[in-house]
Amino acid sequence: MRHSPINVTGPCTVVGIRVINLALIAITLLLGGLGPDTAFAQRSKIPSNSFLRRYGLERAWLGRATIDARQDIVKVLSGDEEVMFCSTRAGVLSAFDAESGRKLWTQLSPRVQQFLSDVVTDKGRAFTIVGEKIYAINKLSGAIEWELRVPFVPVSHPVFDETQMYVATLDGSVYAFNIEKVEKYSKEGLLPQYIEDTIVWRYNTGIRIVSPPAVSEGHVVFGTANGNVFGVSASDRSELFQFEVDTKFSAPLIAKNGIVYLPTAEATMYAVRMRNGTSAWEFIAGTQISQPVLPIGDSVFLIAENQGLFRVERKIGDVHWRDRQIEQFLAVSNTRAYGGAERGKIVVDDRETGRRIGSFTLADFKVRMTNPRTDRLYMATEAGVVMCVREIASDFPVYHEAPDLRPILPEFAQ
Repeated sequence: MRHSPINVTGPCTVVGIRVINLALIAITLLLGGLGPDTAFAQRSKIPSNSFLRRYGLERAWLGRATIDARQDIVKVLSGDEEVMFCSTRAGVLSAFDAESGRKLWTQLSPRVQQFLSDVVTDKGRAFTIVGEKIYAINKLSGAIEWELRVPFVPVSHPVFDETQMYVATLDGSVYAFNIEKVEKYSKEGLLPQYIEDTIVWRYNTGIRIVSPPAVSEGHVVFGTANGNVFGVSASDRSELFQFEVDTKFSAPLIAKNGIVYLPTAEATMYAVRMRNGTSAWEFIAGTQISQPVLPIGDSVFLIAENQGLFRVERKIGDVHWRDRQIEQFLAVSNTRAYGGAERGKIVVDDRETGRRIGSFTLADFKVRMTNPRTDRLYMATEAGVVMCVREIASDFPVYHEAPDLRPILPEFAQ
């Protein structure tokens, strides 16, 4: 049974998430929030296209998140190539088409006091965790497709490969679930009674796990609070390696192309081969790396505290360049790198050399998305104004993770 998107006009209950009256929220927005379109433009310092063109940029779209701006604020932007999500402190989730800005749906969970994970996606769904439950939501319609109560409280959002979902829990375990079985059993009403049949394996470390598992090329790697690193086979949890880094991890473990990146509190990042746990290279940043490491193309981008943004060679770990002012990675195109700096500044650098192209200030747009998937810049005000900025005449995004999404344009004879 599929449930309707949570765009409703009265209170009801949908698979365990109580939906409050969003019509009342809409009225609140008009009376005390962002207001009608004219007030929307006047009360938010939205950059004009003539201003952005000085830096080779233009507005792709503007939107408004569902929010009671008198008592709630936007906290996080996330998303993928198709959908951008805006999450508020009160638990309101608004979904926008990533390219057109069309508002797709809005949903609200009042149970944010328990645990509300980041929103992550696969090809067709968005996933979030509330309490002990994982919710799979059709990312285009907002329909809840299934829910799964995990045997123990999750510590992070789930991670996926083609057939399995991996969840780390508070008791130091990692669970691998068969996604096809979860979907089937949910539709047949067999959950939670037969949840054991959906579990492919469980690996219990006995120590708190500090970030989502890292998955790539049939391998799963996860780290514990005391610095232990475990590598197992995705198919049957057979142990591939185990070692200790003698310090705590300072950011989530990230994997790509069979390499897992381990940022530590002692300012060293280890690039480790997931098939056997051997070192590919090490990088010493000088200070703690506290944001996710981002492997994109032939580079790895990382932020070190008070050291700025580094672009590092992905294969050997050599530094290409560093921009000391950048405090948050925003996006990269084929030719440029974008970062956020203090006091609302956005920095534009040459991607190849790190040479400063320009910088400008958008102080009202404090909430900015780290976007390793495309070249789009997504940002929002705390009051719910959402904006996408792109390079001039960039009709199609640069797809870093899924280049096949870019349309093939016909060639015309001269």
